Amino acid sequence: MAEVKANQNKLLSTIKSQSDELSALSRKVDDLVLRINFLSADNESLKLRTKIIEEKMTSFKQSAAGSICCKTYTTQDHTTKLQLSLQSVLAPKIIKIQSNMV
Repeated sequence: MAEVKANQNKLLSTIKSQSDELSALSRKVDDLVLRINFLSADNESLKLRTKIIEEKMTSFKQSAAGSICCKTYTTQDHTTKLQLSLQSVLAPKIIKIQSNMV
């Protein structure tokens, strides 16, 4: 009889420790689910913010290109200044490339 009681106590102890481990694992799973949901929401938010930034950049590029074209072709003086500044930037590079080719 004492042996049966000892086995019962041993089984009860094992069941309790496994129950505690299961509860701890359950809490970890709940925590992971919350983190996954948070990351998913954050990912969607990031996608939306990226899309908005891309749209703003596209709009900016279009308006900048339009304003550059307008400024370039508005007056001859401005066009000449633009060409001179491009030449001053590009000429040394072109000379360097040509000297490397020879």
